[in-house]
Amino acid sequence: MALIEINRDPTTREIRKFAVLWLPAFCLLIGAWFGYRLAAWPTAVGLVGCGVMSVVVGILRPRWMRIVFIAWMWAAFPIGWTVSHLLMGSIFYLVITPIGMIMRLTGRDPLSRKFDRSVETYWVPRPEEVEPSRYFRQF
Repeated sequence: MALIEINRDPTTREIRKFAVLWLPAFCLLIGAWFGYRLAAWPTAVGLVGCGVMSVVVGILRPRWMRIVFIAWMWAAFPIGWTVSHLLMGSIFYLVITPIGMIMRLTGRDPLSRKFDRSVETYWVPRPEEVEPSRYFRQF
């Protein structure tokens, strides 16, 4: 099982949500960019028309938008995979690693992993909870 999977069998609700919300928003955004930045008004009008048509088709016949939904997921998969791996890698190397290095340099050992020959056991005594109602108040 992969961390990220492409939904090849979306429900009618998922398709309708995609066709009525996300696809028109994307078409309107890209159409506005084409119209404002590039002055390509025929392309902008065509994209806005596609957005409007996706709303109409999404409401009346959402199953017709299934192939568009799946194609969109296939197109977005590599972007999501790359961004998630870059984000997790940067968090690890820019946040977790410096914290670990600072803790190591200052001698902090929150897990008590240092070897000590003078002790017989590394067992840490914990107070016993005898009140059973405590299990209903875990936090």
